[in-house]
Amino acid sequence: MHHPGVTGTSSGGRTLSRVLVAFNIALTLNVPASLMLWALALLVLWVVAYVLYRIAMTKRKDFGMPVRRRMLRRGLRIDRDERAEVPFWWTDLQVQRALGMYWRYSLRTPFLPPPEN
Repeated sequence: MHHPGVTGTSSGGRTLSRVLVAFNIALTLNVPASLMLWALALLVLWVVAYVLYRIAMTKRKDFGMPVRRRMLRRGLRIDRDERAEVPFWWTDLQVQRALGMYWRYSLRTPFLPPPEN
């Protein structure tokens, strides 16, 4: 997709172009610059507050095993039934359900019939 005024295909150029388009739309709608700055500051503050909340709340719940939250994890990972690693953005309910499914499956596995050949 080509944006007017953007040369090359660098990701930085496309991002800058999108920001400029959004700013042009805001100017067209006569949104004051101070309001845009306040909205941007509020968004940044909300993200920082959310990250601090998630960091503070990671050690409070008991899921039956230690749970570590990782930034670059995509799903549940269990190490020898001793420790779980989950994505940072998962809620406590998601962690609880994923561990419940893991335990349900791991406890049923020895009793499943052997696969037919």
